[in-house]
Amino acid sequence: MPFTPLPTALGALLLHLSTTHHLLTNGRILGISSLLGNAFLSPIASLTTDIPVLTGIIAASTFGYLLSPKDFSFLDTIHANYVLGSWTPVVAGLLAGAGTHWSNGCTSGHMLCGLPRMSLRSLVSMLTFSVTAMVTTYLLPSSATLTSTLATPPNCPTGSFSSCFTPTHAPPNTNISIYTTLIILAISVNYLLPNVLPNVLPKENLSRAQVISSFYSGLSFATGLIMSGMSNPSKVLGFLHLIPKHPSSWDFDPSLLLVILFGLLPNFLRWGFYKYSTPQGEAKPRLGEGWRLPETKGVDVRLVGGSVLFGVSWGLMGVCPGPGVVVATVGVLRGLLGGGWGGVGLGGGYMGGFLVGRGVVRGW
Repeated sequence: MPFTPLPTALGALLLHLSTTHHLLTNGRILGISSLLGNAFLSPIASLTTDIPVLTGIIAASTFGYLLSPKDFSFLDTIHANYVLGSWTPVVAGLLAGAGTHWSNGCTSGHMLCGLPRMSLRSLVSMLTFSVTAMVTTYLLPSSATLTSTLATPPNCPTGSFSSCFTPTHAPPNTNISIYTTLIILAISVNYLLPNVLPNVLPKENLSRAQVISSFYSGLSFATGLIMSGMSNPSKVLGFLHLIPKHPSSWDFDPSLLLVILFGLLPNFLRWGFYKYSTPQGEAKPRLGEGWRLPETKGVDVRLVGGSVLFGVSWGLMGVCPGPGVVVATVGVLRGLLGGGWGGVGLGGGYMGGFLVGRGVVRGW
């Protein structure tokens, strides 16, 4: 995939804004794997917490597809290029469901939300699943994963890597202006929601304010996934292809490094003022009665083993739980609008496998 610094950086900023808003306003981690497990396996208890976030993700996915259908054209062909064919989403989903249950998180919970809280568990998990995913991508036949999957894989036939990382600048008539507008809106909403809702709604309706706030968290988070390219499996696999198979070519796409620079680093800077692991900077979240953060401490076999399973899943398909919801939503929408049903098997297979895998190991 081409190097796309501007859209990826703008999308990463939205990931920062959404995860920060959800934590400081609602007192919760925006961890998609746990959120999905709660929403589907404990729906009644999640009506005012996790389900609004999931609804926001689905809404953003719908708007994103209607705004720019071409950004999801990969859904028609990518499944045919996976090493396990049409079974890849199911296998990847099963591994992700079981792995994220044992490790208590995925890329959002451990990387975007765990590392800024200085969590040792999140650091170990992130390193484990990242290295595992890169090794998995390296070991799989390139014809079945990257070379055929990537629309325009960069290569350096002369041995010079400079041509691999030439930025792709979007022309003026693309979505960049819309993306920039969304960033400005998100910054405004991040400030307005926690300050306006308590004054508009009675104190006894605080739960209603949390529902609205949580919906916005999901809406902005999914928009960030789409803008940054994390919802495109080809781009993720390009990023995971860090280890070159041949000295004369390199299929690595560095775009998603900007998620660290513009998503993770701002979280470190913003959240550091609140002295996490146990928040002491404010008595309570802006719209919540208290903080609800992960309580599991220490590094154990479950954490490492679960992270390995999730890493294999990520390297196998290039999809993690958040983008899985985006792909499943767009797949159904495309089918209903006559754009083809290719995305249903891709996203639906992954999400179905994820929920089954998480449900099977739930009591373990």
